[in-house]
Amino acid sequence: MSSAANYILLDAARMSDEIDKALEFNKSGQSLYTGKSEKMLASFSPYLFGFEKESAFAKWNAENGWGNSWGVYILCFNDFEILHKHFRKFILVKTEEGEELYFRFYDPRVLRIFLPTCDEDQLKEFFGPVKAYLMEDEDPAFGLVFTLKDAKELITQRVSKNDFDKALQQGLEVIKVQPAIAKEKVASSENKKDKPSGNKGRFSIID
Repeated sequence: MSSAANYILLDAARMSDEIDKALEFNKSGQSLYTGKSEKMLASFSPYLFGFEKESAFAKWNAENGWGNSWGVYILCFNDFEILHKHFRKFILVKTEEGEELYFRFYDPRVLRIFLPTCDEDQLKEFFGPVKAYLMEDEDPAFGLVFTLKDAKELITQRVSKNDFDKALQQGLEVIKVQPAIAKEKVASSENKKDKPSGNKGRFSIID
């Protein structure tokens, strides 16, 4: 079974009109919002797509999305419907004060800070059926790959854009030789104002 990314989450809010092109290229795209929210928030919605590495969609996304925080690549061996249902659980996060907030986990600027803050239970919950999250680094000359070791330890690998592209094409094995980096290094490389205040709130499904 290939370990190359086979799904991608794209953020319509970041892409503006480009999300329409993505949906033309790739008919598999589905909003994580459903019901009234799907229509009302279409221009701000996260979309899940199936991802084929040699498709016109993959080439178009690589040429236009990298460095613009369009979304996050996913490696998952489960069906589309299972993954779609999994991600819907995280659209809203409830804070300790009971306030519900939209959680932009599909934005690489958010996810690459959020994951290193998670405890073991949170990692298990957020990864679920996902084997790896792949995304651009703050420095677009690099990519980040997040995996879960023994279902409890977050492994973060920072690789060159060239090696990241190889991983998308050939699978994660091509970057296994890269050393993992510490959680603190990922977090400290980001702008502090983008860092979430905490993630102890529980996740809620939006209606």
